[in-house]
Order: sequence, then structure tokens, then C-alpha cells
Amino acid sequence: MLMMLARNKKVDEAKQVWQDLKREEVLFDQHTFGDIMRAFLDNGLPSEAMGIYEEMRQSPDPPLSLPFRVILKGLIPFPELREQDSGDD
Repeated sequence: MLMMLARNKKVDEAKQVWQDLKREEVLFDQHTFGDIMRAFLDNGLPSEAMGIYEEMRQSPDPPLSLPFRVILKGLIPFPELREQDSGDD
């Protein structure tokens, strides 16, 4: 459901489901992070993808490299967001 909402640009609904899952203490795996970021990026919603990226970086169980590659590839058309992230290191 979360993926379909993101793919259909239902940002508010996707955020609500995301928050509900977090409230239930669901820990997202690397595939979930990668899939939701890819859905937002593919639909021209880079700021939403960056929000998920920030949550991913702060996760108590941070994912391996897959979602990081997804976000980097998805940010190619958005140099201002790439610069924003590169200053965080």
C-alpha cells in the first residue's frame, strides 16, 4: 500500500502510512527504504525522497548500500539536493 501511494503521488497519504508504521515500531529494511525513495524520485518528488533518506540515515538499524545507491542515482537531475547531502559528512 505504501508503495502504491508513493507511486501515485499521494504524498500525504504515503506519509500517514509511514508514520503509522513507525508508531507501530516497525523497523524498515533496506528494500523498503530503497523502494519508497525510488517511487518518490521516479515521480519527481525529490524532497520527499530526501526526507526518507534522512530517516534512513538515523535508523537504529541502518541499511547497507542499496538505498544509498538509489538516492544517489535519483539525485542526478537535482544537483542542489546532491550538494545538500554532500555537506553532511
